[in-house]
Amino acid sequence: MVDEIRRYSMVIGAEMPQLQEDEGFRAEAYVDTEGYLTIGYGTCIAHTGDIAFDPVLSVDKTAAAYLMRVNLTAVMQEMDNKWPWYSVQPLHVQMVLLNMAYNLGVPRLSGFKKTLGFIQRGEYFAAGEEMLINSAGDGPSEWYTEVGPRARRLSDRLKI
Repeated sequence: MVDEIRRYSMVIGAEMPQLQEDEGFRAEAYVDTEGYLTIGYGTCIAHTGDIAFDPVLSVDKTAAAYLMRVNLTAVMQEMDNKWPWYSVQPLHVQMVLLNMAYNLGVPRLSGFKKTLGFIQRGEYFAAGEEMLINSAGDGPSEWYTEVGPRARRLSDRLKI
């Protein structure tokens, strides 16, 4: 348990600054492109159809960082439960997957079957290439099209 807490702290602490840059900060709640009520550093609060939305809801950077850390911990736990091999990957691989999962959600990240297979086998260069390609292999992945430079940067980091 202590080792797991230490690992979570290390991975989250190392990736959080990059995630904060990738997500950007918005003090006031907003509806994101997927229809989710979001605040701070891309923290999803709820689907807008699930709640009455108060447009004056806001947080400062300290509260936003706390919310992000709580969410990142939950994301890591979800990945550990879904993919037992995740916890034994090198730090840079855990960080890239954490970044992707925070952005996409673990269910959507699960759709990157070839990429995850390459990672599980330790074929990080191939995984970095594959994450940018759609499942048909004939163009860019939807995720790459959506986030562009972020996807390219994560792909490059995975190939180390």
